[in-house]
Amino acid sequence: MSRVHDIGGKSGFGPIRSHSKEESTFHEPWEGRTFGMMLAMTRHAVLEPGGLRPAIEGLDPEDYLSLGYYQRWLKALETGLLAKGFLSIEELDAKTQELADNPGTEVPRWEDPPFRERFQGIIYSHNDPHKEEGITPSFQAGDSVTVLNVEPIGHSRLPDYLKSKTGTIVRYWGVHHFYDTQPAGVEAPPQPIYNVRFSSDALWGAGAEGNSNVYVDM
Repeated sequence: MSRVHDIGGKSGFGPIRSHSKEESTFHEPWEGRTFGMMLAMTRHAVLEPGGLRPAIEGLDPEDYLSLGYYQRWLKALETGLLAKGFLSIEELDAKTQELADNPGTEVPRWEDPPFRERFQGIIYSHNDPHKEEGITPSFQAGDSVTVLNVEPIGHSRLPDYLKSKTGTIVRYWGVHHFYDTQPAGVEAPPQPIYNVRFSSDALWGAGAEGNSNVYVDM
């Protein structure tokens, strides 16, 4: 059974809205503050085990579909803070009501320059996922492969519409840590990762857009 976040290839959600290259990183100030709060709370392991993505995928389906991108971040952070005891629901409700009654209240700031500089370095650094593990790949470019119809233990980036479909390997990326195979908080074993091409008609039949392909790393 596909989960609520796996809506790729599903009908009824409308077209994907295009974005301008000049579009700002944050559309409103609260989005930037949410990003900052998420980074600040990593030192307290608020969303562990697993991190942000499993926390978002674990949201109530109605919340997941109705909330925007950073609203999901905020909801996941709120859930984690409550679960770990950093906040009580009474404190959260009281502060929410206070700010609703006084919308002009100045937002408090917390300054920790060393912490900020450390995370700026992490954000702008390149984390190479490639691992030298000496694992021999089972496939190579040009091979035809069929996707297993399996239910992952935890987070998965495998689109549901690819299950049981056949595609062609285009490129071998090397060995990477592959988190789809592990429950949250468990070290992921390295696996060979491939780029696979699927024709649109193989995925969606005669009604699909002609002469098009979908490329998936898996």
